[in-house]
Amino acid sequence: MATPAASIAKRVAQTEPAPRRNTLRAVRSQDKPRPPYRRYALAVAVLMMLGFGLDAGWRWLMSPEVFPLQAVSVESRLQQVSEEEIRAAIEPHVDRGMLGLDVRSIRESLEGLSWVATASVRRQWPGTLALEIEEQVALARWNDEEALNPSGDVFAAGSARLANDLPSLRGPEGSGGKVAERYRQLSDLLAPLGFTVTAVTLDDRLVWRAVLNDEIDMQLGAEQDDAVLRRFVRTYPRLAEAADGSLASVDLRYPNGFALRWHEPGGAR
Repeated sequence: MATPAASIAKRVAQTEPAPRRNTLRAVRSQDKPRPPYRRYALAVAVLMMLGFGLDAGWRWLMSPEVFPLQAVSVESRLQQVSEEEIRAAIEPHVDRGMLGLDVRSIRESLEGLSWVATASVRRQWPGTLALEIEEQVALARWNDEEALNPSGDVFAAGSARLANDLPSLRGPEGSGGKVAERYRQLSDLLAPLGFTVTAVTLDDRLVWRAVLNDEIDMQLGAEQDDAVLRRFVRTYPRLAEAADGSLASVDLRYPNGFALRWHEPGGAR
C-alpha cells in the first residue's frame, strides 16, 4: 500500500509537462528575400537597352535616306536676292534629311545676306523646305557705299545694286536712324513747295545741311527746331513770285529769319 507522500509525488510527476524537442523548421530556398541590388541592376539593364534602342531608332529616322530633302521652295517674289545667294546660304545645312534640318541655323544664314531683312523657314512634308524672304528696302544711299532702310538701319547693299535716283544721306557712325528721320521731316515739309530733298548731311559737328532738287543748297545749322524752316515754307511762295530768278541757296541758321540767294535771270547756274 502506497504511502501518502508517495501518492503526492506521483501526482506531481504526472502534472509536469514533458520536455520539448529542439526542432528546426526547414526554410525553403524560394522563401528567402532577394538582395535589392539585383532588382536595381535589372532595371538599369532594361533602361539601357531601351535607351540604345531609341538612340538607334532616332539615328535611323534622322538619316537623309529615310526622309530626304527633295526640293527647296521660295515663296516670295525677290528682286535683289539671287538664287545663287540663297543656295550658298542654305547648302551647308541641307545634307541631314528632313528631320535633321536645323531650321534656325538656315534662317540665321539667310538673314546674314545683305539684302535679306527677315526670313522664315519651315518643313513642308514630305520633302520640301519652304522659304519666305522679306527683302530690305533702300530708303537712301548711306555714306556712298551702304544703304539705309526706312527704319534707319544700315545694310551693305553694294553701290552698283542701288537705284540711281535714291537720295544721298551722310552722317557719323550710328546716326543712320537720326538722319533718316530728318530726311523724312524735310521731305514732308518741302514737298508742297515742289522741292525734292536729294541729300541730307549731318557732319561731325552735328550741323545739318540739305540739297534740294540736286542743286539748291540749304543750310540748317545745328538746331533741329523747325520754327525757322516752317516760316520759310509759309513765306517762300510769295517770295518766289516776286523773284526774277530761280532759287540758288537757303540759309536757315538765323534765329529770327532766313537768307535766300537767287540765280540771275538767264545767268549760268
